[in-house]
Amino acid sequence: MPPFHSFPLDRQRAIAKEQQAERSSMYTGRWDPEVFKWLKFVEATKDGRFIWELNVTKLMVNGMDGLHGGCLSTIVDVATSVAKGLTDTGEGRTVILGPSVDLSTSFVSAAKLGETIFVEVALPAIRKTMMFARIEIYQKNADGTRGGLVSQTIHTVALPTVPRPNL
Repeated sequence: MPPFHSFPLDRQRAIAKEQQAERSSMYTGRWDPEVFKWLKFVEATKDGRFIWELNVTKLMVNGMDGLHGGCLSTIVDVATSVAKGLTDTGEGRTVILGPSVDLSTSFVSAAKLGETIFVEVALPAIRKTMMFARIEIYQKNADGTRGGLVSQTIHTVALPTVPRPNL
């Protein structure tokens, strides 16, 4: 199977949209189901990054009209999950992930109500029982380019293991 980034961009976007829709029914938290709708797939790069964008809306902000840290963490979790599914199959087949083992985020600057942000996910290591992701969120400049860094996250996720047959 060819790598996901080699598919035409319109096919990448269609697969990512299907993946997000399929996964949204598996989440029941405050933001989880909504994040799948908010994320707009931009591209998969040759260097293995998956990029989405989303607009910061009133449902996502704290009392100071900045992106709520809990919502940002949910965005990270959801984007990591979708990126893993796209990496596994190239076709966006749902892949069940285990729980997050570690989610360490450095909040660098605020994403404010009305701004658009980029969510960039890289999966530098996928092992038999663990997956390691690096997620960076950037502001989107008016000209469509990547702006200032909002946050950096290291996300470790347990992967389900296949039970051994009883012999």
